[in-house]
Amino acid sequence: MAKLQQASSLPNAKDYIVLLILSLIWGSSFILIKKSLIAMDPIQMGAMRISISSLAFLPVLWYHRSKIQKKVLVPIALVGMVGSCIPAFCFAYAQTYLSSTTTGLLNSLTPIFAFVIGVLF
Repeated sequence: MAKLQQASSLPNAKDYIVLLILSLIWGSSFILIKKSLIAMDPIQMGAMRISISSLAFLPVLWYHRSKIQKKVLVPIALVGMVGSCIPAFCFAYAQTYLSSTTTGLLNSLTPIFAFVIGVLF
């Protein structure tokens, strides 16, 4: 019987570096949205974010195209709209009135709100 390896419960330096890089990428997106709104309106900003993410996801979709069943296309599109498309436009619109700090903070509360709504349902 193979010996199971136990995961270390303490984070190492690599874990902290990955967390720092992820935080910088995630946090800078709100600053970049705010700066981009100088040259674009919120609709253009949201459309650009969705277009770029769609282009990035296209190779994955192409690779797995034969595994995707036609009956799940509508639910997948619905989840994509609710989870990605609508928030991209809402955050761009919100940042015309709010600071990037406030919108980043509100976005970080998403898991808590999802938990509360899940408990209520």
